[in-house]
Amino acid sequence: MTAPRIVVPKSTVMLTRRAVARFYLFRPDRKTRQNFLYCLGVAANKYGIVLHAAVLMSTHLHLVFTDPRGVYPRFLQEFLRLFANCTKVHRGWGHEVFDRSGSHILELKTPGAIVDKSAYTMANPVDCGAVRYAREWPGFVTRPRDIGGKPFVVERPAGYFDPLGEMPERAVVQFVLEQRLVDEHGEEGARQLIADRLAELEKEARRKVNEKDHRFLGADRVLNASPYKRAKAYEVFGDLRPNFSVRGGTRQDYLDEIERRRAFHESYRESWVRWCDGDHDVVFPFGTWVMRVRFGAQVAPPPD
Repeated sequence: MTAPRIVVPKSTVMLTRRAVARFYLFRPDRKTRQNFLYCLGVAANKYGIVLHAAVLMSTHLHLVFTDPRGVYPRFLQEFLRLFANCTKVHRGWGHEVFDRSGSHILELKTPGAIVDKSAYTMANPVDCGAVRYAREWPGFVTRPRDIGGKPFVVERPAGYFDPLGEMPERAVVQFVLEQRLVDEHGEEGARQLIADRLAELEKEARRKVNEKDHRFLGADRVLNASPYKRAKAYEVFGDLRPNFSVRGGTRQDYLDEIERRRAFHESYRESWVRWCDGDHDVVFPFGTWVMRVRFGAQVAPPPD
């Protein structure tokens, strides 16, 4: 049985989702950027998602956000469905858009983890060997000054969406600082922490490229790549995929989170067995998603 997803209100997470077979389906161009931002804005506004950082690479995307209501699976379903369909129309692509391995969700448990993964999201074009600085990426990437800055207002793309349909004429995409960072460091201080970490990650990525005696692709080569070709660079598959980060926290923070998840999975397993035995009055642990939403199972209230 696949491990159950834990979905609770006020979680801050990082999403990673890849294009099928590493095709360059999201190669940067004006239309792809418009499709991405519009679909992201529509879905985020519909489900009350608070956006912190995003990047759309040619073969994958990263997104850091907070889910105040505990509904992020619905948000992801809406956003990825809309963006996939827009991509199919834009590229004339008659196959799957996203890899079947699904979405990788990393829960960010500490302010340090939020700073680190927000900066990692922004530094991804450098880490992937595309450009020397994230600001040179020709596609969409959040910059530190965008967080809490002027929102992106995006017109409804032509193509997939019916101009006479119910979809809004424009979407507003606002990136904001996570509240815990603001409470601890103030807006400017939090923004500077992310900018400093971004600079560190960019420097480290350039060092690795130089050590391998490689060259960055550059914006022109990125833009000229065919969206119907696949990435050929070596990539490790089958490695560990952590589901939470407590960067900047203590070892006890790590142990506490391990214990919380262990207790959840043990309780879920017991409830699942009883459900399969016909006891549909069994109460699943707080954070249960699929059994509650799809099958109407009872879920315990949030712990004190």
